[in-house]
Amino acid sequence: MKLFRSLFSAPGCDSSTPQASTPEGSVHQAPPGVCVGESSALPEGGRLHARLEGRYVTVLRLDGKLSCIDSVCFHAGGPLGIGDIEDVNGHKCLVCPWHFYKIDVDTGDKYYQGVEFQNGKMVPGEWKSNGVRQRVHPVAEADGKIYVDAVKGGGGVAKVDSDNYACDASCGERVLHAPPAKAGKNRLHSVGGDGRAVTC
Repeated sequence: MKLFRSLFSAPGCDSSTPQASTPEGSVHQAPPGVCVGESSALPEGGRLHARLEGRYVTVLRLDGKLSCIDSVCFHAGGPLGIGDIEDVNGHKCLVCPWHFYKIDVDTGDKYYQGVEFQNGKMVPGEWKSNGVRQRVHPVAEADGKIYVDAVKGGGGVAKVDSDNYACDASCGERVLHAPPAKAGKNRLHSVGGDGRAVTC
């Protein structure tokens, strides 16, 4: 039984394939978590979407670093994992295509831009965090494979808002079955959500 689906073909992680190799005479342990694909399936700037233990996650490789975050947006169950990537004051953020929330891929913080008054007019202020709203998960790369530890309570935080939608199949399947973005084309954005929140 496969534990993941991906927009990329990720051979080599089925149950009959060893999850990590150990050279003769050495002590080596596989990273904690589940293999979600081959390293070669996730190029720079790429994404890999998976369902692990009922939870929908997105793995990204940005600036040579792996990040893993819940695929479904905490706010209304939107397909955060397929959102555009923007830089917010040096933080790589996924932008939810439904309501344009900016979520840090490394910390799960939700950013918003404050407003200031200058000469009686509102002007854009500095970027601020509303705190961690989206769960992030430990991700590791070893022996040419990518491993994710997608456990509830991951990232050192007991409860995160995204836990409410992370295992909702109707929300998660939007991410798993979304077509890849076409170069030079704007994504279509829809507004709203189903309003249902479920727990894992």
